[in-house]
Amino acid sequence: MSVPVVPKYYNWLIAVSVLLLSLVGCEVDGPIPAYVHIDNFDLSTTTSQGTASERITEGWFYADGEFLGAYSLPADVPVIAEGNTEILVFPGIKVNGIVSTPDIYPLYDRYEINLDLSPATTDSIKPKTEYIKASNFPFIEDFETSNAFIDDLDGNPETKVVVTESVVFEGMHSAYIRLDSANFYIEVASLPVIENLPTNNSPVFLEFNYKNNVEFGVGLVGVSPSGPGGKVIILGLREKEEWNKMYLELTPSLFASDLPAYQILITAIHSSNNEVSEIYLDNFKVVHVDQ
Repeated sequence: MSVPVVPKYYNWLIAVSVLLLSLVGCEVDGPIPAYVHIDNFDLSTTTSQGTASERITEGWFYADGEFLGAYSLPADVPVIAEGNTEILVFPGIKVNGIVSTPDIYPLYDRYEINLDLSPATTDSIKPKTEYIKASNFPFIEDFETSNAFIDDLDGNPETKVVVTESVVFEGMHSAYIRLDSANFYIEVASLPVIENLPTNNSPVFLEFNYKNNVEFGVGLVGVSPSGPGGKVIILGLREKEEWNKMYLELTPSLFASDLPAYQILITAIHSSNNEVSEIYLDNFKVVHVDQ
């Protein structure tokens, strides 16, 4: 029987492996962190700012000006500090609902607190936030007393946005779209038009709540003095059995089109997987920094 040849470096590898394993069992001296526990943000709004519905999914943490990281909430954040420490937490969202695009929401204010930290102890905080003072709300529709989505672009009076009391996110009313095999397509926009939105790459977001059993698209219709300025679907939204919150970024589309006015566009096609395709909507608001 032949004996396998052992490479010359094999014994060296064994020696290194034994050394590494021995190091694993050794205690490593280092600073012991304090911890800051955070559950969720509490958003407060005024009557002129619409719903306080939010989907703040991350906190972006700073301690005495040093960035500690972005943490999915709830979180226990380790802080290498002791004594009086300034903690800043910026509310974070999933831009366009995409998991891979978490970012600080520029229209929510940061939370500030000073904590007396001690190693190996946990301080719990209950952060509050509100819209920054420079926020502007040129479009708000909660469907309680009105319905802005009345500009029928598909030419079919049977496909429309109606106000309903049967399924609501909050309050007494939400909006409802019904599609079937006979009335299978909807394209509708908001009125009146929204004027003077920033087109200089300043942050502009469309917030809304929704639940749906069919995909639908949300975008913009451009309006210019010479007539329609074109349509763009910014995002397609997949089915959601439960109410969800969307932060749709309008900034790139506004920057690319640079028009004086816009409408919010909603479009959908009936799915053959459904006998009836349904979309529920609520609490639309366009938010940007005042120019």
